[in-house]
Amino acid sequence: MASSLIRQIAFSLLCFCSLPANSDDESELPAFAFGWSNNDDTFDAGETATIKVIVLGNFDFAKHDFRFNPNVSVNDKVGNSCFVSGMALHLDGATETWSISFIPIMVGLFNVLVVDQHFRVLDSSLHFHVNPGRMYPAAGVVSWKDDRNEVTAGTRVELLILPKDAFGNNISSSSSQESVDQDDFTLFASTSEGLPANLTDIANKGRNGRGYLNLEFTAVTAGILLLHVQIQNQTLQGSPLPFKVNP
Repeated sequence: MASSLIRQIAFSLLCFCSLPANSDDESELPAFAFGWSNNDDTFDAGETATIKVIVLGNFDFAKHDFRFNPNVSVNDKVGNSCFVSGMALHLDGATETWSISFIPIMVGLFNVLVVDQHFRVLDSSLHFHVNPGRMYPAAGVVSWKDDRNEVTAGTRVELLILPKDAFGNNISSSSSQESVDQDDFTLFASTSEGLPANLTDIANKGRNGRGYLNLEFTAVTAGILLLHVQIQNQTLQGSPLPFKVNP
């Protein structure tokens, strides 16, 4: 009889010790919802995306052993990644002002997931779409059209510029076309000795079907030359381009 009583007491102590030390009563946990600020789920790369944190019910800090401190992942990558940067939680002050913000840096369609194990937030996901940002001059890539870098003096020469934003995204969408096409490109040529070479009839032909900007000019000076391409006093990647002009 005594041994049976001892076993029951030992079993009771074991069950008590196995309970979570900081378990909150799930019935007292507040519920959370999430939504895009201003219902805006489309951003340009480099803009700030803001998620509203909506607390449903009373949130009393004194009742809980843990603060609300969720993990935020974008396409299964927690925090900053190749998809977003500047991930920040704004969870101080009144709950009405709580939010999550980050800066999208890659173009595409993405899923963001907010998870907090302590408050049973396990399946709160939102989708968002990212377009390219404005052209970043130093990121643009210049090349000869059809790799044609040898011409006869007096003929037209064409080159292509692949515009990119500051994060390396190709700018090919119609929404970005106006901001790119109105930029003022500067073209000039020099000899291998650094002397100026003549170019005439420089023209911007706009964009082709693949999103490239198409510029052209007439080569005048014969020789082995270098073509310099700049925008806003910044040199594009790939410039200067070597080319040969035959008499």
